[in-house]
Amino acid sequence: MKKRTIYIFLGIFIVLLAAASFPQWKKYAGFEEKPTVSEAIINLLKISIDKTSRFEIKDSSGEKKFVKKNGAWKVNESEADSEKVKAFFNDLNKAEFKELASKNKSNHPSFDISEDKGIALTIATDSGDNKFIIGKSGANYNSFYINIKGGNNIYLFSGSLRNDLTKDIVDWQKKAEEDKTDETKAE
Repeated sequence: MKKRTIYIFLGIFIVLLAAASFPQWKKYAGFEEKPTVSEAIINLLKISIDKTSRFEIKDSSGEKKFVKKNGAWKVNESEADSEKVKAFFNDLNKAEFKELASKNKSNHPSFDISEDKGIALTIATDSGDNKFIIGKSGANYNSFYINIKGGNNIYLFSGSLRNDLTKDIVDWQKKAEEDKTDETKAE
């Protein structure tokens, strides 16, 4: 056999070997697909303040019910700070999917995905209610675990949404003008 023929067969062998072993090394080469995200989680990122009529945040400290009446937001029947509500929806839309953390419902307690430990978030839109449970923070402070209420999957997201959800009701309420001027004088 000629040297050229040997090199051709060697090249074909290497190509076939690479193709046959592709499933083994594709994750190291960056070809592996990210796990698919539930449609409801993707829709979480697309919820608009304009298409939302109400939302509720329920955790161990109590329940905060937000309702839009005549274009103004109210929280538990008190006037809500519209800038903070806008910031909440902004943070909601900025939340970024990182990874599927678990597919097993028995892992929910370790991520604080439960009614008594987690934060229940219900957002009412034109298309119906979206219900989620936000669990504990992820490895870094600006990440959190989230679950579609009743589902098995737990997703890791980054963003400051969890920080908004843990605010006290007083933080959400609109402050009276005299309170704002008193704060300015104190500074």
